Amino acid sequence: MSPPLWSRAVGDFDGSYSRALRSSLASNYSFKPRSLIDEERDRTEGGGKNLRRTLNGFQLICLGVGNIVGAGIFVTTGRVAHNQAGPAVIVSYLIAAVSALLSALCYAEFATEIPIAGGAMSYTSITGGPLLGWLVGTNLIIPHIVGNSGVLRNFSAYFAQLIDVQNTTDLQVHTEGGLALDFLAFGLSLALTALLILGTHETSLFNLVVTVIHVLGILFVIVAGMTQAQPSFVHPFAPFGIRGIFDGATTAFFAFIGADALANTAEEVINPKKDLPVGLLGSLGVVTVLYVLMAATIVLIVPYTLIDPKAAFAAAFQMTGLPWAKYIVAAAALMGILTGPLIGFYAGARIIYVLGRERLLPPVFSQMSARFGTPVVATAVQGVVVAFVTLFTPFEYLADATSISTLFSFFLVATSLLWRRYYGQGGAEMGASPWLPAAHIVWLLISSIGLSLWYQQHGHWGGLVGFGAAALASVVSLQSFVKQTHRPGQGSFAAWVPWVPAASIVLNVFLLGSVSETAWARFGIWIAATLVVFFLYSLPSSYAHSRSRLPASGHVGSHEEHVEDTYGDTTAVVRHKQGAESDNVLEHPLLASDR
Repeated sequence: MSPPLWSRAVGDFDGSYSRALRSSLASNYSFKPRSLIDEERDRTEGGGKNLRRTLNGFQLICLGVGNIVGAGIFVTTGRVAHNQAGPAVIVSYLIAAVSALLSALCYAEFATEIPIAGGAMSYTSITGGPLLGWLVGTNLIIPHIVGNSGVLRNFSAYFAQLIDVQNTTDLQVHTEGGLALDFLAFGLSLALTALLILGTHETSLFNLVVTVIHVLGILFVIVAGMTQAQPSFVHPFAPFGIRGIFDGATTAFFAFIGADALANTAEEVINPKKDLPVGLLGSLGVVTVLYVLMAATIVLIVPYTLIDPKAAFAAAFQMTGLPWAKYIVAAAALMGILTGPLIGFYAGARIIYVLGRERLLPPVFSQMSARFGTPVVATAVQGVVVAFVTLFTPFEYLADATSISTLFSFFLVATSLLWRRYYGQGGAEMGASPWLPAAHIVWLLISSIGLSLWYQQHGHWGGLVGFGAAALASVVSLQSFVKQTHRPGQGSFAAWVPWVPAASIVLNVFLLGSVSETAWARFGIWIAATLVVFFLYSLPSSYAHSRSRLPASGHVGSHEEHVEDTYGDTTAVVRHKQGAESDNVLEHPLLASDR
């Protein structure tokens, strides 16, 4: 007899949650890397319908630009120039771009080799098991829900500026308890959610139109500003010194957050191995050019000491005799507010969808729309949650909630790339000490943490040089004395391993050190809450799902062939083949752990 409908919606426990809980806790399943064949089975059988492949490289670049370049470009640039770096804000943005590039290269290698939805969550799950994937997935949900709520909450402010309403609160409904209800942002959240449910192609077209308008607005600001440029305003170039430049780079880095969302499109891209790296690196290149030009514009038209950190460009045009330009700035900012949350909603829904597909969340979240080919439940639930958070919560409570979660995920992706290269699917190379790669990675992490803490608490060059040299020595030793057991095929975008992921680890840990203590406290509470959910629901649910779908003889060939066609003859496939030589049965990871 098949389990009842409510049971199928919650998980594959077959009526025995307690047995699944005991068995999963007693096994090492939490740290058992998922194979590509596991991913392929979940993809093809999980919801009966697959995501539709409709995106190409150009559309991915537009999605990336739309997601990264939000309204914040008009605020962050002026704040960094006025408070931290002065005219050297240009250098701060270039340093931040290098940091973002390192993370993008790590994503690009994973996206090329493992083109599946879920992005960083899927990469870490394949490398380190369900627990690591769960931590990354749940932390990426924060930017897509809380962060996008904060962005949408700003819509009223820019809309008020566009229609000459002096006080933003005039567009909000105020309760007797002191709450300011933002129904404009609430309705916008639901409208974007409805658009996403209609289909990826429709979403891409809408994003293309809005992004073009947004970029044209930015280009207008650059051209109009440069006509008023005064080269003398950039002297002194670095009034806050080297520390000011790096402090500015720390703030500017958060303006690049969002490129990782493209990794979640893998199952909707026509040619993911080619187009995903193009989208990731192409959008980052376009954004870097725009940011540097915007930074140069603001410091050339107004002395950095006179920049208004709250409305840098609007105030600057007012000072230079172009007050009407503030309407162009407001319109461009509104376009940015539309595109950022749109792609954020898109990526967040795919993460929730994959969590449901892998039974880390109830499988109802993996339900697909037969008509539109989109994850309708994940998209709708996320949209409603964002709408109500946006309605009730002021922006100041939302602004600091995204940075730590995103940096944590970037850090884990870079670490997973190192781990995958040196351990692969089957452990360190024969004849080598199995602990040697891990020891080097720990060495690198300790050096990075020391560098970050020393910079935040002391800042003396002696300690910085010492910890930096220790990190460098760990990478040199890793490259010289430890062999890689897994080398991706042609097309790898992180060819300089261990240098690229190691540099990404150092920079992400360094930036994590700048996050406020309050943000760390909230992060700790969130991690604790997600771990409780993982061990009480997600772990036994995923374990029971895997046990219920152990492959039987004669039923694995199509999956194996499809995995090789899609992903190439990877280590995972080869290892599964070798484990099944005797009886032509594909060995499941759970069997090895239970023996």
